Amino acid sequence: MNSLLVALVATGIGLGIPLAFLWARKPLLRLKSQAYRFHELRDRLQLLNIQNKIDNTSPGYNFLMFSLNLAIRNAGTMSLSDVLKISRAVKERAEGNGFEEIAEDIRRQGEEAQKLSAEFFQALAVMLISNDSLTSIMFTVAKPLAGVLSKAAFSLVAAIGRTLVPQQTEAVREAREYLHWGNVLAPSY
Repeated sequence: MNSLLVALVATGIGLGIPLAFLWARKPLLRLKSQAYRFHELRDRLQLLNIQNKIDNTSPGYNFLMFSLNLAIRNAGTMSLSDVLKISRAVKERAEGNGFEEIAEDIRRQGEEAQKLSAEFFQALAVMLISNDSLTSIMFTVAKPLAGVLSKAAFSLVAAIGRTLVPQQTEAVREAREYLHWGNVLAPSY
């Protein structure tokens, strides 16, 4: 009996130490993974420019370069309110230039530019929801709820969320909007 207890304690310690180490490193891992993702997207954008597959004077290229640089500088390290400020800056830039104009320009650039821009919006949505645990949970719950609840019931749940946790609700809404923009820009096969 004692040997079984010793084995269980040793197993718990053996598993607990690596898990505690990973848990403590979670913010650093999130920072590195987000920064890597945005760097990779910017490198691909620049490669498309070098290969003359996207025009570096176009509104779509300029919007993507601005947004990617903004995301790289701030990936993984921000509080939710800071992530929302970055998100607003990207939205203002997109809407100020007319998102439809940017989307049309990106479509003219070709399939690779469309795919890259769709991936950028997906990565931006992930950044919005992954930097805050409550936002991540809300995003995970919102999608199934939207499909199960009636429109009126979902609106009531959303109104309660806006009252109780306004920043998290805004982050979820913006992440869903970025996913929609990514779907709009994704190449259709």
